[in-house]
Amino acid sequence: MPNILVVDDSAVDRLLFDGMLSKVEEYTVVHAGDGKQALEKIEEWQVDLVVTDLQMPEMDGLDLVKTMRKSHPQIPAILVTGVGSEEIATEALNAGAASYVPKSKTAELLVPTVQNVMAMMHAEHSLERLLKKATESRFEFKLENDETYFSAIIDLAANLLEGMSPLDQIERLRVGIAIEHALSNALYRGNLEIASHHSVYGSKRKAEEFAELVKDRQKQFAARKINVCLNMTTDGLECVIKDQGPGFKPEHQTSIDGNVGRGLILMQTFMDEVVFNRIGNEVRLCRIWNRGPGASVPQKEKSVSADDLLQLGSINLGVFICKETGLAIELFKPKQVVGRLSTCHIVLNDHGVDRHHCQLTFRNGLWSFKAMKDCPVLINGQAAAGGMVMPGDKMKIGNHEYQIDYEAAI
Repeated sequence: MPNILVVDDSAVDRLLFDGMLSKVEEYTVVHAGDGKQALEKIEEWQVDLVVTDLQMPEMDGLDLVKTMRKSHPQIPAILVTGVGSEEIATEALNAGAASYVPKSKTAELLVPTVQNVMAMMHAEHSLERLLKKATESRFEFKLENDETYFSAIIDLAANLLEGMSPLDQIERLRVGIAIEHALSNALYRGNLEIASHHSVYGSKRKAEEFAELVKDRQKQFAARKINVCLNMTTDGLECVIKDQGPGFKPEHQTSIDGNVGRGLILMQTFMDEVVFNRIGNEVRLCRIWNRGPGASVPQKEKSVSADDLLQLGSINLGVFICKETGLAIELFKPKQVVGRLSTCHIVLNDHGVDRHHCQLTFRNGLWSFKAMKDCPVLINGQAAAGGMVMPGDKMKIGNHEYQIDYEAAI
């Protein structure tokens, strides 16, 4: 029976997460109030997985993940993040976390994320001895629009990694999670053309509606296939996933779990290279552990750039709708400074902006912001000096409030 350690300084949130996880019969849930207590619990209990809040006194979630990576590398950690903490969450993923769940999405995503990580942790590795003798393994598949193939692809990658790579169990798990997100996007956002506002998680009715939509689209696009190529050498793993959808459109590259940007963040954090082709219906994921002269997996740029996006045509990268005037301001440039007419590329409000400035930068399919000139910025009512702006966020710059509407690249 797996033991899940829930770490949060809020007793209410600990009980909330406990209630969600306890609905899954096979899980036993234990609690800790901060990172230091969590490490003590890990020594006392046989902990299989840790779910930790990011912001806590004594030792926060980031420090806990870093410490666990050194002292308990076999135990995966899932971060629960609040508004405005996406950059810290990315740092935690780089430090060794297996995944993250925004606090606003815990009701929908916490249990499925825990189940997914646990399933990957317990994958069979019967080919380990044989694969240790292999110098190269290459597999090519042409798959129907059926997600039941995905677990077999991920298990195959895990077996190859266990036998042929120096990666430990957590790193192999992280590679599997990255591949899973790429496969899901190819199926749902690519071949089946299901828009980003549809999600597999949520209420029973929502899940049933999603299942019916998938069934209808599977009939409509039955001829489309997903091509998957896994190539493992002693230098690294290359996974190329290509769908036969219409190509790079923002709504086709949004994470299937409904949390815009999460899939791309996980893929880019867990893999060394994430490269989309020009039209966006193919992604190449690389994990490299030997970059010597003979490395067969070449270095590539980290991700599709804003310039690549703009070369596809006149793409609207976002819209700011002013709550005072109703004015909709379209954003076409990957970097814009917003504020006064005399100093900025665009003006959020024609009159009365005064010193109210911020800098917006579009990268990896997401807008991020940085406050300027001591101008207060609020995201969904919470003060922030910088961070990501997610679709649907309400952003207040100085005295002026805007609704942010855009679709992320993934």
